[in-house]
Amino acid sequence: VEMCPINTYRLAVYNRWGETVFISYKIKDRSDGSFRGTPCETGTYFYVVEYLSSISGSKMSRLKGDVTLIH
Repeated sequence: VEMCPINTYRLAVYNRWGETVFISYKIKDRSDGSFRGTPCETGTYFYVVEYLSSISGSKMSRLKGDVTLIH
């Protein structure tokens, strides 16, 4: 399987109040499930992934969605 080269990447995760609980500019970064040193609450979180690949040309692509955290 051939990988698509990503030139620019940003992942942001927000809580229900719109606070950024996680942000990353590297694909391999992972969240530890905490926000300001405290474990995140059970609930729905929203994410936005923006990336630029050599395949998409000069257009930034964006994916949005949600994920439910259950302890």
